[in-house]
Amino acid sequence: MSGNVLIAMDSFKGSITGNEAGRIIAESFETCLPASRISRILLADGGEGSLAALEAVTDDMMTFSVDSYDPAGDPVVSLIGYCDRRREAFIEIAQTDALPMVDVKKRNLLEMSSSGVGILVKKALDLGAEKINLFLGGSATVDAGAGMLQELGAVFLSDGHKLEYRGSARTVMEADAADFSSLDPRISSVEFVGYCDVSNPLAGPEGAALVFGPQKGGTEDMLKLLDRKMVSFAGLYPGADLSLAGGGSAGGLGFAVASALGGRLASGSEYFLGIQDIDRKLDGAELVITGEGRIDRQTLDGKGPGMIARLASQKCVPVIGICGSYESDFDVRNSCFTSVFSILHGCCTPDTAMTPETATANLRSFSENLASLLSAVKKL
Repeated sequence: MSGNVLIAMDSFKGSITGNEAGRIIAESFETCLPASRISRILLADGGEGSLAALEAVTDDMMTFSVDSYDPAGDPVVSLIGYCDRRREAFIEIAQTDALPMVDVKKRNLLEMSSSGVGILVKKALDLGAEKINLFLGGSATVDAGAGMLQELGAVFLSDGHKLEYRGSARTVMEADAADFSSLDPRISSVEFVGYCDVSNPLAGPEGAALVFGPQKGGTEDMLKLLDRKMVSFAGLYPGADLSLAGGGSAGGLGFAVASALGGRLASGSEYFLGIQDIDRKLDGAELVITGEGRIDRQTLDGKGPGMIARLASQKCVPVIGICGSYESDFDVRNSCFTSVFSILHGCCTPDTAMTPETATANLRSFSENLASLLSAVKKL
């Protein structure tokens, strides 16, 4: 059997990088389907792994280490990318604002801050960036970017008194005024672009607090109150637009980039697929294999695997989705996927399933089984 197989994998968060997942699947297919032509692209959507994916597909970006802070305020060394020729910086916010960084015992959603992102932005400004790209995904915070903005010079007040603690969800709950006059003056001459992996607005039933807050440790009552407070807090930002698609990305960092920093929001998936000439590669493909740690309804709403599945289906190319788990009521027939499979083949705890060793072994085993099955089919 022969055919052109395009492999486009995103990361299995906390377990396998997208590059590693793609390599494992490619090796299985090359062994079981030696007549097939295997090609790979790196998939990223603005979340974890975006900077590594960008570094792998570009040849003019340098990376710099930056001393920053994680969401709980503990020191962390983060990376940013920079292209001197274009005066362009690339910041993956998950380098400094990511849930796995924070020990479970330290997770308090009200205190988690995006201030580390502000430190990375300042480093980009110090390098001379005229354009700053922020990959907005995988955050631990729901602070509407208050921490980032405070680090950049913004002041938040309550009853006329300056809030001295690190900007966080507590700032959203308490602040009734904001002063942006002390923002780093270099910001006004820089183009900001926030690349999102979701299209959720800042507040409301599909907003940052109610949709993403539960996985970040927020209780139901806390998140309902935070969502209500988010509406009034957003009004403190110049150019506020609560209907902005993607405003809820990264706990509201998308909203802060667009309103307080004067930037624009765009699809992270489209950006990464575009720089890898996806249209041409799909034209020659007879099968696409894509996936990430979990496939659910959010996958179809701006995530990398959902985006490439949509593009492939428009060209009538079948798409197999591979994941660690998928939503029990995920409607494959009405999605862009031909079929979706979980790599899990035995009972175990989520913590065990997500260890790199277990996830790698499961992905390899599944890939070999899938390739063996396809080798028995005469035609893709």
